[in-house]
Amino acid sequence: MISLTTCLRLVPFAVIIASMCCITRWLCRSVLQANTIGGNGSSWFCFTLATRRVTVVGWFAWLIAVILLDPWQALAKELDWTLLPRLAFHNALTILPPALTAAVCEVMTFPVLRQLRKLDLPWGQLKADAFFGRLWFSLPAALMWTGFRTASSGSRHATSILALVPAGLIVFLLFQVFWFRRRVANTFKPHSLTVGALRDRAFAMAERASVKLNQIYVYPMAKWQMANAFASQGNNLLLTDWLLSHLTIREVDAIIGHELAHMKRGHVSKQSWVLIVLWGMPVVWLRSQGVMPDLAWSALFLFGSWHATKCLRAVLSRRHEREADLEGVRINGDPGAFISALRQLERLNSMPHELNSFEEALSTHPSTQKRIEAIERLNFPSRELPPEGIDGAGSYALPEAVEAAAQGDTPVFDSTLKREIVNRFTVRYMFTIGLPPVLIGIFAAQPDSSLISSVIWLGGLTAYACLIVRMTDRAGRKPQSNLRPKLLERLTRRFGPIPEDAHFVGLSPGSEVRLFEGCYSWDLGFFWMDGEVLRYVGEQTHFALRRDQLSGTRLAPGAPRWRRTQRVCIDWVTPQGSKVDTMAFSCPGEKSFSADGRAAGILVESVEKWRDGREHESCNSKNSCELPVFGEITSTSPRDSLRLGRYISTLVMVLAVPTGVVVGGEIFRQDLVGALLVFVAIGAGHTFACLPTWRFKPSESAIKGNSALRAFTNHSPGARSAGE
Repeated sequence: MISLTTCLRLVPFAVIIASMCCITRWLCRSVLQANTIGGNGSSWFCFTLATRRVTVVGWFAWLIAVILLDPWQALAKELDWTLLPRLAFHNALTILPPALTAAVCEVMTFPVLRQLRKLDLPWGQLKADAFFGRLWFSLPAALMWTGFRTASSGSRHATSILALVPAGLIVFLLFQVFWFRRRVANTFKPHSLTVGALRDRAFAMAERASVKLNQIYVYPMAKWQMANAFASQGNNLLLTDWLLSHLTIREVDAIIGHELAHMKRGHVSKQSWVLIVLWGMPVVWLRSQGVMPDLAWSALFLFGSWHATKCLRAVLSRRHEREADLEGVRINGDPGAFISALRQLERLNSMPHELNSFEEALSTHPSTQKRIEAIERLNFPSRELPPEGIDGAGSYALPEAVEAAAQGDTPVFDSTLKREIVNRFTVRYMFTIGLPPVLIGIFAAQPDSSLISSVIWLGGLTAYACLIVRMTDRAGRKPQSNLRPKLLERLTRRFGPIPEDAHFVGLSPGSEVRLFEGCYSWDLGFFWMDGEVLRYVGEQTHFALRRDQLSGTRLAPGAPRWRRTQRVCIDWVTPQGSKVDTMAFSCPGEKSFSADGRAAGILVESVEKWRDGREHESCNSKNSCELPVFGEITSTSPRDSLRLGRYISTLVMVLAVPTGVVVGGEIFRQDLVGALLVFVAIGAGHTFACLPTWRFKPSESAIKGNSALRAFTNHSPGARSAGE
C-alpha cells in the first residue's frame, strides 16, 4: 500500500509537467493572437527565447525536486522492489519525463512555426525529431547508469552490467544509425564549392587577408529559411543557400570578410578550447570521484555546468563578434555593404534590432543596432550600395552541380561521400599502423629464448611493412568503385544514353596530382570515343573534343604510393591553337591504386588507337564539340597535406589505442624493452607509410602545361587533406 506521504511527494512533479505544457500553450496562443504574423522579428525571437527558458527551468526544477524529495526510491521501496528494478525505475523517471515533456512542448510550437516563421515542415517530421532528439541520449544514459550503479553496489545483481551497459550502447547506436545520422545528412548536408565566381572571390579575399582558407561549403537550408555563415575548424567557410539567394554580391562579400576575420583571429579554436576546459573539467572531476554518483546529482551537475559554460562562452563570443566585425570591414573594405547585410540577416532570420541587457547577456552576438553603431564609428570610406548590388547584378550564381544539390538533387560523388572515404581510410590506417606491432610484441614476449623473440620481431616487421603497402594501395577505393551503377543512372537521366563500353573515370584538371577534399579526383563520370569526338560527361562538367583538338596523350605518375600508380594525361589545344591545357583521368572502378594504374595503361592505348584513326570530320551539331572549361579549382598538393604538424598529430592519434593496450594490459611490466620496441615500430611504420608522399615532387612541366592548375597552385590555399 502506497502511503499518503509518498503520494504527496509526487504532486510537485505533476505540477512541473503541467506548468511546462500550460505555459508553452499560453505562449503559442499569445504570439498567434497578437497578430504579428510577418511583422518585426522581435515576436519570433522573444517566443523562442521564452520557450527555451521554460524547458531549462523545467529541467532544473525536476532534477532538484528528485534530489530533495527522492520519490522514486521511496515508491519502489514501498512496493518492495529489489535493487535492480528500483534503480532502473529511479533512473528512468529521473530524466525521461522532463525529456519527453520538452518534446511535447516543442511539438506544441508547430502552429507558430507554420504561421509566424512560414516554415513548411511536415507534422510527422517535427514530431519524430522532437521525441527522438530527446530520447537518443536520455534513454541510453538511464540504461547505462543503472548498470554501473548496480555493479558498483556489490550485490548479486552486479553481473547486470554485462547486459544493461551494452544495451545502452546498442540503443544509442541504433538512434545514431537509424535517426540521427540520417537527419543530419538530410538537414545539414554540405556541398563543396570548388569552382565559380564566389569561390574565386572568397579565396582572393583570404589571400589578401593572409588567411589560409581551406574549403567553401554550401548548406541547403532554404527549407528552414536560415540565412547564416560560419567559420568552422580547419578554416572552412560555410554558407547557407538561403543567405546566398537573398543577399547581393557586395553583401555576401562583406559576410565573407567577417568570417575570414574569425579565421584570422583564431576565434573558432579559442572558443572550442574554452568549451572543453569549462565543461570538460567538471566531467573529469565527476568521474575522478571513484564512486558512481546518483543520476539526478550527475544530471544536475552536468546540466548546470553546461549552461554556465554557455553563458561564459557567450561573453567571449560577443567579444569575438565585435572584433570580427571591425576586422572584416578592413578585409572587405565596404562597411556600407556589411551594414546592409546585417539588416538583411536580421530580417531573414526574424531577429530583433535591439536587445535588452538580459537578452544580450545570454546571446552569442551583440544586437544589430550595437554592431552597426560600432562600424559607423570607424569613419571608414564606403561605397554607395545600390539595392540590387554591384552594377545592377543580383546574387552570386552557384555552379550547376551545387545549385542542383541545394534543390535536393544531391550528386553521387558529393562532399559527404568524400568525407566518408577519408574517414574509412583514417580508421584503417589507425588499426593497420597501430595494432600489428602490439601483437608482435605480445607474441615475442612469450618465448624464453631471445633468439626466437628476435626471429618473431624480424618476421613480424617484414609482414608489417607488406601490410602497410597493401593497405595504402587499397584503402578508400571501394566506395568509389561501387559508384558506377548509381552514377550511370544519374548521368543517363541528365545527358541521355551512355554507351556500354564507356570508361568509368575520375577527372582532374591539369596533369599534376592534386587532392580535392581528400580524394584524387575532382569529378567522376564516363569517357568514350564517339566517332570523331571524344566525350566526357560527369556531375561537375561535361565536354567533347575533336581528334584535331588533341595534341597528345601519355601516362603520368598517379597517387603517391609504394606500388606504381599511373594516370592518363590528355593535352588539348584551343581552336585558335593559342593555348595547350591538360586534364588527367584515373580509373576509380578498380579496387586498388596499382590496378588503377594498369587500367590507365589500357585506357591510354584505346585513346591512342582512336587518335591514329581516319581523318577528322566536322561535328554534326554546334553543341557536339564543347571545350573543357575548368577555371580555378580548390585543391592541395599531397605533400602539403602531410606536413610536420599533420604528421605528428596523426602519429599521436595512431598511438592512442596501442598505448591503452600496452599500459592497460601491463605489457610494459612483463617486457619493458619489448614495449619500447612496440612504440618504435609504430613510429617507423607511420614514417614508412608517409615516405611516398614526402618523396612526391610537383613537376614544373605539369604546372606550366595548364594555366588553371598554375593559378590555383600559386595562389589558392589548399583544401582539406586526407588519405584516400
